[in-house]
Amino acid sequence: MIYIFSALYKEAEAIIKAYNLKQNNDIKGVRSYVGEVCNDSLKSNICVVITGVGEINAAAAIGSVLALNKPKEGDILINYGCAGRSAGEDLEGKSKEEENLFIASKLIERSTEKSFYPDMRLINSIDNSLKEAVLYTEAKVYKKSLSKAGLTVLHDMEGAAIYQVGINYFSPEKMIFLKVISDEAEGEFISKEALGKLMEKAFKRVKALVDSLLKITGEKVSDNLSENLSENEEKSSDFLEKISFELKCSETMKIQLKQLICYAKNKGINYKKIIEEYRDNNSLPVKSKREGKVLLNELENKFIYENSSKRNVEKSFQKITPRTFSHIYVEKRVLEHDNTKRILEKFPGSKVIIIKHYKDIFCRKNQNIKMQCESPELILAGKYENLIYKGAPVCQSFGNEHFYYTSCVMNCIYNCEYCYLKGMYPSGHMVIFVNLEDTFLRVREILKEHDAYICISYDTDLMAVEGITGFVKKWVEFVEEVNYTEDLHNLKLEIRTKCGRTDLWEGFKADKNIIFAFTLSPQKIIDLYEKKAASMDERIKSAALALKKGFNVRLCIDPIIYDSDWKKIYGELINSIEENIEVDRLYDVSVGSFRISQDYLKNIRRVLPDSDITWFPYENEDKVYHYPRNIMNEMEEYVENGLIKIGLNNKIYKWKE
Repeated sequence: MIYIFSALYKEAEAIIKAYNLKQNNDIKGVRSYVGEVCNDSLKSNICVVITGVGEINAAAAIGSVLALNKPKEGDILINYGCAGRSAGEDLEGKSKEEENLFIASKLIERSTEKSFYPDMRLINSIDNSLKEAVLYTEAKVYKKSLSKAGLTVLHDMEGAAIYQVGINYFSPEKMIFLKVISDEAEGEFISKEALGKLMEKAFKRVKALVDSLLKITGEKVSDNLSENLSENEEKSSDFLEKISFELKCSETMKIQLKQLICYAKNKGINYKKIIEEYRDNNSLPVKSKREGKVLLNELENKFIYENSSKRNVEKSFQKITPRTFSHIYVEKRVLEHDNTKRILEKFPGSKVIIIKHYKDIFCRKNQNIKMQCESPELILAGKYENLIYKGAPVCQSFGNEHFYYTSCVMNCIYNCEYCYLKGMYPSGHMVIFVNLEDTFLRVREILKEHDAYICISYDTDLMAVEGITGFVKKWVEFVEEVNYTEDLHNLKLEIRTKCGRTDLWEGFKADKNIIFAFTLSPQKIIDLYEKKAASMDERIKSAALALKKGFNVRLCIDPIIYDSDWKKIYGELINSIEENIEVDRLYDVSVGSFRISQDYLKNIRRVLPDSDITWFPYENEDKVYHYPRNIMNEMEEYVENGLIKIGLNNKIYKWKE
């Protein structure tokens, strides 16, 4: 469904006629038009709502419509109408007709000065040539020009209100604000006829956009009734309820069963066939709850050890280019910071939007983290509190008493499916805190008290974005400065990475207090779950070169990820380490199986409902999920013994709870 909200009938008239929409009287006091559109074996619905003029009317209308018709995940909201342009503003010498249609990338509510930011990714994937604007929503149109960072400034009376209600139902990229310039915001009245003609001029392009969006929201039309019934059964709670009844499940067993079915379905296992086999031999339904528990455990073992038909994911290494980020959001307070200027220079094609605080973007409601992680935007901000954190209990301290970590960057350019960041952060966009000097000041305060072991690359991969930030080099220089020229306690750094770059080592100085920790995974695991990260061979090659140049190198076979071929693929990884790395020169090796906090996993399952790795039937101990004990112990012991065989017996750190 596409919901289109316009203040006046004349603004939406062309859309209503083009799609042959019929007036709907279901909602008292709200004028709306609905219809179904079929195109290329897809069907979708359009609902056009005439809200009336002003924020109160707009909020009331959108609230009434969306409360009655709860939008689905794929639905889209469009606010389409006219807007005034700030008086005297020059549109780069182009005529009003050429620049008639704009999309708002920033909305400001005049009465409160609050700012709101629709996400541009979806609309840019359809048409990235639309001119962007800052849209002020106000009861009385101001005549003064208010140009913002080179963007055209427009004025309307509904946009910000529609955003504030709509964000409760739609993710930010699913809200699109299209505005046609009607005047120069000088309060002059425009007739209905003139308004209609004005909207018609923009309609050809608007219809092309709507047609593309209809394909995104459309559902496949199928003549195969049994196929549709099968899909509906699979999606409905009736399917699980039937099996739960046959197994005589308690509430706890129901949760276990749901996770198991989700895992099997996402893994590509034919779980229906397996269940039917139990029915055929009269094992289902069971006679008692005890029998149900036994059978449920049998199903779990069958699903875990079953060879799956999960497709291989096509790999595409993430290359950072001047076109990587279409938009860069910059806090006003760091606009003149040297690091900000240097980073912006690297992305001359990106559109810069000035914001008050990074959380205005990063902490918006209903964000589509999965989509954002596939193609993140960049946020440049300042961080002045909580600059250093105590090390998390699920992380290795490597025997260091004072174990800390810091987040100079939040989120990662890579997109690993199991990454806890998807469960920790409300956004997939990347934040760079440019004021690194303040973090250095906080570290100095700690070093006045005692030694410190600090991990600086947990909430991102600093090596992967070194070309953007230059932060790794700054940290390397900082370690030399505080350890050798200042009267402070000792600082030791760990820099963890899945990066395969070999060109960076010339820019760093080797230091005994700095450890470069390479997270290594078998290539099959990388292909399936570590999207955009470097290959196994690239990581091993980079680690080997770092060793040759005198750097401390730690290998982290952590997390170990379960696969039906886990012995084969982890054996191949260990063989590759032996063949390509001088193991006697390694600083140490870390071994640990996948584990994650229950809260993070709960969030990841919501973000990635179709992921098999997130729905694996893990065990929960003390609010931490891990593999069943027999699998966890067997995998860790196998990897540990393999490393011992290649000469690393006295350099292995095994994660312990």
